[in-house]
Amino acid sequence: MEGKWRHIQQKPQVAIAREQENIKNAKAYTCHRLRDEAVNGTPATVYAVAIDNGDSRDAGQIWVARSSGPLLKEEIDMGVDDKDDKHHVSALFDYANVHAPAGVK
Repeated sequence: MEGKWRHIQQKPQVAIAREQENIKNAKAYTCHRLRDEAVNGTPATVYAVAIDNGDSRDAGQIWVARSSGPLLKEEIDMGVDDKDDKHHVSALFDYANVHAPAGVK
């Protein structure tokens, strides 16, 4: 954050609970398998995702590693129906050789 590493003491269960709450409060939430496809040589399953929370709708695709489960890639269009406030997020996640800087706990 702001160019510095920070330790966040959030357990995975908290993030999962927050996401489950978002899904529960959505007017509509869909996720279905599209196909298998590799991301940088890693076998992945591609899913189509969409969420409608009433005042905006987001839709896109996510690539999840088949063997270990982490998110490898995402292409998300936020504010799909909003002509003035659309955003496209494209992210590629690389977990190889990730280390905190020296001295960071």
